[in-house]
Amino acid sequence: MIFTTNAQDPAVSTYPDNSNTTKSYDDSTGVNQVSNSGIERKWYFGGFLSFAFWNEGTDLLVAPKAYYRFSRMFMLGFGLTYIYSDGEYRETYQDYSYDIFNYHSNSIGGSFAIIFRPINFLQLSAEYENLHTTRMGEDNRLGEDNFSRTYWDTGLFLGVSYATGNFAFGLRYNVLYDSSTSPYASALTPVVSFYF
Repeated sequence: MIFTTNAQDPAVSTYPDNSNTTKSYDDSTGVNQVSNSGIERKWYFGGFLSFAFWNEGTDLLVAPKAYYRFSRMFMLGFGLTYIYSDGEYRETYQDYSYDIFNYHSNSIGGSFAIIFRPINFLQLSAEYENLHTTRMGEDNRLGEDNFSRTYWDTGLFLGVSYATGNFAFGLRYNVLYDSSTSPYASALTPVVSFYF
């Protein structure tokens, strides 16, 4: 004879809903059996980390993210974004090099994302990002010695990625891209993301 009752297994007691955990006793063998079937992780953490060093310049992107899986195919995410950029452009004329443009930029803000996996290896995403940007520097092309601007930059990224487990890589496109205000160099950016 087998008796079944709802019980919490100490190994999974940290989950608030353990209604799928059952404890069974088989009196013919005298063995207690515990099953944890149906308990699924809902929260995932990860994000992006990127850096680039180029002639006279440096770029750094740090974007931690948190995701909540509310079904097998859908996740909602939110996160913070910080972008630092520093660059200098020079021109050479008759063996004389001079600065045309140099700048320092800091952008900080947040984002909200929806991720859809219709099949195991395909990940589609839409992400809204709003960044407060401060850009300072010198632009000799326009006859300005120094400039300083503070503004908000908004992006709406639509992406497609190849996904395997908790790792995905692909491309995303900013449909609201404006080259004069965006801290990104292009509307099309590569995506390498991870979750744990």
